[in-house]
Amino acid sequence: MDQKKLFKFASLWVGTTILALIISYLFGHKFVLGNAEVSMSYAGIIVGFVLSVAFFLSGPVIKRLDLKIKDEKIWAGIFFLVNSTLIWTLKRLADLTGIGVSSVVFVLIIAAILSAGQYFINKYSDQILKGK
Repeated sequence: MDQKKLFKFASLWVGTTILALIISYLFGHKFVLGNAEVSMSYAGIIVGFVLSVAFFLSGPVIKRLDLKIKDEKIWAGIFFLVNSTLIWTLKRLADLTGIGVSSVVFVLIIAAILSAGQYFINKYSDQILKGK
C-alpha cells in the first residue's frame, strides 16, 4: 500500500471513529458504543475500522463486477447501503463489538450521517494530497 492510500485510509478511519463517538454522545440511548465487555473507545475504533475498510473495498468490488458508475449520487447510495448493512450487522454482534442501536430508523440515520462524513473526509484528504 502506497503512502497516499495509507494516509487516506488512516484519515478516514480516524474521522469515522471520531464521528461515531460524537454521534454516540449526541444520540445518547439511541446509539450506544461500549458495553460490559467492550469499552466505548474500542467500540468506536471497531466501527471506524469496519466502515473504513468497507469504504475502500466498495470501489474495487464495483469495478470487478464491471459496473461503470460515474454519478456521485449513485456512489453515495452505495456507501449508504453498505454502511447501513454493516452497522446493522455490528449491532447484531453487540456482545463482540459493543455497539447498540435502538431501532432500524436510527441505523438508517447513523448510516446517512456516517456516509456523508466519509464522503467529506475522503474529498478533504484528496485535496490535502493534491496540495491545494
